[in-house]
Amino acid sequence: MSAAAQPAAAEQRNFDRHVYSIPIWFAYFNRNHYHPARMHDYGEGGIRFYTEFPVKEGSVIVIRLDPTRPVPAGASCKPGFRNLSLLEVRWCRETTRNSVAAYEVGGRYF
Repeated sequence: MSAAAQPAAAEQRNFDRHVYSIPIWFAYFNRNHYHPARMHDYGEGGIRFYTEFPVKEGSVIVIRLDPTRPVPAGASCKPGFRNLSLLEVRWCRETTRNSVAAYEVGGRYF
């Protein structure tokens, strides 16, 4: 498999990933301005999400579930699911999602 065809950062993961799409919010640590996002997957080590806003690599952010939406039954039974957490942003790359410009963000739990 060529380097271009390999999954991004797959060899760096130490935990199973669980695909789960749910609205979340994030803010830079010690800031009160939250941005909407959508979780794509999570594991014991962190999460991947999509947002319309670029997020600086290496920054610390707070993520939380959308408090206006109930968590579906069974969603929180897998290791790594968190309602609220601090993350270190490990990477952020520009992409498209549903034909709209977006950013894909990977974060490691503290």
